[in-house]
Amino acid sequence: VFFYVENGTLNTNYTGLVEFYGAWYYVEGGVINFSFSGLTYYNGTFFYIQNGVLDTGFTGLVEFCGTWYYVEGGIINFGFTGLTYFNGIFFYVQNGVLDAGFTGLVEFYGAWYYVEGSVINFAFSGLTYYNGTFFLVTNGVLNTGYVGLIEFYGVYYYVQGGVIDFFYNGTAYTPDGTAYNVVNGIAQP
Repeated sequence: VFFYVENGTLNTNYTGLVEFYGAWYYVEGGVINFSFSGLTYYNGTFFYIQNGVLDTGFTGLVEFCGTWYYVEGGIINFGFTGLTYFNGIFFYVQNGVLDAGFTGLVEFYGAWYYVEGSVINFAFSGLTYYNGTFFLVTNGVLNTGYVGLIEFYGVYYYVQGGVIDFFYNGTAYTPDGTAYNVVNGIAQP
């Protein structure tokens, strides 16, 4: 058992981090708590502790008081916004906090993904409205290669480059090969 001694006296009231021979330990009630894993607040920063030791190698999501935070290098990174892979799932984080209410498109390593309720939805295919534009998503990924008509709420729209092209006029085809006359991006009945 390791005890926290301050000015030559055992301090059983202290709870926090203590540096000892280059490593940082989580002390609770004056004793290093090797069974503690989670976040702790120290000197204005939240640190991730694994088995009583500050884990500067950890990057991932950690739950604290009912909220999930993005931890990078053992410290909550409130500057991080984007996708992170954790426990086999891609999650959307905004300003270091898991954003469970977010639905939209998110760029990740050059590709755009459809995120629904903070998780990439690889099962989603269709048109989605985001930031003032309708985008075509196939299996959760923005589809910029498709050219043709896509049905959306009973109406066929002309799509190219991943978005509805409301300037297109001419003939276009549905995925099953049916031809339609298109005016301003909308198939005419």
